[in-house]
Order: sequence, then structure tokens, then C-alpha cells
Amino acid sequence: MLKLEMILEVHQLKKQGFKVAAIARKCNLSRTTVYEYLEKDLHEVFDWIEILKTRKRKLDPYREHILAWLKEHPDLSASQIQDWLEERCSFRNVGDNTVRTFVRELFSQFKSFSCLSCLSLRDGSSLMSNSLMFF
Repeated sequence: MLKLEMILEVHQLKKQGFKVAAIARKCNLSRTTVYEYLEKDLHEVFDWIEILKTRKRKLDPYREHILAWLKEHPDLSASQIQDWLEERCSFRNVGDNTVRTFVRELFSQFKSFSCLSCLSLRDGSSLMSNSLMFF
């Protein structure tokens, strides 16, 4: 469940008369988290979600490098991309999961915009056929 959905559910359960401990058990959250969610104004939550959509990410400056590497070597793993970021771009301040998530989102972005044709490979195959290696 997405965080926004969880916050909304916590608020709904509280309106229905559930106690904090019952909400925590029902939603598999700590009581502290339930209190934190209840303190949030729903307008504040929606503003927070909008900020998350527009914030810069660590790998955004390297997006074009990563796309070029994937275009040339569609069988690259996220670990190899991370190694190349360290070796070729001197970028070390990134975790494994950050790279995996970024690469996965690149693929989903190109799927949703049907832009995989712009990443066609030299041998004529598409990046889409090799994208399952990242999931």
C-alpha cells in the first residue's frame, strides 16, 4: 500500500472510532507512526506528495550516461551501472537500491511513453526485450 493510501486509511479508521492501538494492529504500523499520520493535515500530505514528484534525484545528472550505456549494452545489470558510475564518472555516493530503482523507473518511463524506439540497438533489437534483467 502506498504511503498516501496508508495515511488516508489511518484517518478513516480514526473517524470510525478505532483506537490508536487498534489502528496500529490493523494497518501493521507502530503506534508512533499512527500518531504521526494522525497529526498530518490531509492538505499537508497532498503537498508533500507533490514535492516528492518534483524533487531532484541523485542520479538525474547521470541519466544520459546511463541511457547511453543501456543503449550500447542492454544486458548491463544495475550493479555494473553502479560500478561504471564510480569508475567513469567518479560518483560514489549512491546505494545499490537507488541505482536499481532508477534503472527500473527509466524502463517504466520509456514503456509508458512508448519511446523505446528511440533506444533501438545497433543489431535492430530493442531495449524492451532485454529489460527483464533489471526486475
